[in-house]
Amino acid sequence: MAIPFGVASLELLADRMLTVRSDWKFVIPQAVLPKLLRSLSKTHLVLLAGEARWGRYSSQYYDTPDLDCFHDHRRGKPRRYKVRHRDYLDRHLTMLEIKDRDPRGNTHKRRLPQVWRQRSVDVQGDTFLSEGGHVPVGELIPTLANRFWRLTLLGAKVQERLTVDLGIGFGLNGLQTDLKGVCVLEVKSAEPRHKTPTLALLSRVGMRPRGMSKYCVGTCLLMPDAHPAWFAPLRRTLGQISAAAAPPAQILER
Repeated sequence: MAIPFGVASLELLADRMLTVRSDWKFVIPQAVLPKLLRSLSKTHLVLLAGEARWGRYSSQYYDTPDLDCFHDHRRGKPRRYKVRHRDYLDRHLTMLEIKDRDPRGNTHKRRLPQVWRQRSVDVQGDTFLSEGGHVPVGELIPTLANRFWRLTLLGAKVQERLTVDLGIGFGLNGLQTDLKGVCVLEVKSAEPRHKTPTLALLSRVGMRPRGMSKYCVGTCLLMPDAHPAWFAPLRRTLGQISAAAAPPAQILER
């Protein structure tokens, strides 16, 4: 599928970092993407990953032995966080990242550059993670890993960034699984919801936001006893999408 987007400049990227923002996620079949992307091409520009439009990402998450990060998210705790190493494979970048969600629902993201493909937290990383004052640095252990392809779009005229994730796979304790045919679309905006044009577009075509943490989904899929009742509605949605999935190669366009 050819993607009819203009290319975003580095200057536009700097103006759309949105380190403090509101997020809305959508879980949709990848088959609806061609029509949706054609509509978005009128208002957004694509951010290249190296020289490609679809970038490759992989992440290693960290949690406490009792999975406090997972359970805080599952319970809807107002103040929660996630810690991960993320590899931006097309750019040969590795970052130690922490995402905080404050009681007002805003997401704060901080990043620390790392040695390429590093998978350990050094003294500098410990200091970085401790700055927020609520991350139990000494208790964190590696948990879920994930991988996916991402298309990143920047609002040409509005403070908005949109990501489209496909080919999502997970690994944990030697087990592997994938979300066949599932697209996770996330709208990140500094604007109030009623002023976010992409949300209005998605609403017009019948799409509604819902909670979808890749970390929590992967944990539930590979640790079925983590909390099966909480995950059951989303599991049904993912299963219905996967049953009608088309091969990712029909969507990905370099």
